[in-house]
Amino acid sequence: MREEIHELKKAVSDLESYVNIYNKEKINEIVQRIIDISSSINNKVNDNNEIENDNFEEISYLTTVPFLYKPVTKKDYYEGDYLETFSMQRTDELKRANTLDLHNKFWNSNCVENGNIFGSVPEELLSKDSVDSLLSSGWLSVDVNIYEVNDNIDYFDLENLCENNFTNFLIVTERKEDKYLILEYKI
Repeated sequence: MREEIHELKKAVSDLESYVNIYNKEKINEIVQRIIDISSSINNKVNDNNEIENDNFEEISYLTTVPFLYKPVTKKDYYEGDYLETFSMQRTDELKRANTLDLHNKFWNSNCVENGNIFGSVPEELLSKDSVDSLLSSGWLSVDVNIYEVNDNIDYFDLENLCENNFTNFLIVTERKEDKYLILEYKI
């Protein structure tokens, strides 16, 4: 479903472009593509609704917190040395913003178990100058929904729940309470 949501976002972006130049044929084509993708997503949601609702009983919404997030710029980020280069750039940008220690302290108290976000930090931990520095380096401000995971869910079920329902997320262990949390990035 994640890929279909990405396709839907791209189709809407394409639609905006063609509306600006009023290409009626392309607009109709893209609208039909949006309808098809939406229908497919709707069918998947209805087919999986029973299973997913059971899993959502295992998590509870806590809060939404603004984070700064460093976006990846490559679709296949596991290919080659992209993540290594990304990591070095992230560290350099955090150093220049005088936030590397805060970033590391936060992520040492919240151990990342799984997910597809490779650079982020809660905005409230940072000074205005640090926020401005990271934003000028290409970081983005994003809301993050935080969910607490009930103790009785199996970790593999938790991974499946996240992969099937959240486009951008991290599963973390909050070390202080020794509990899983889901961070859903609303990108």
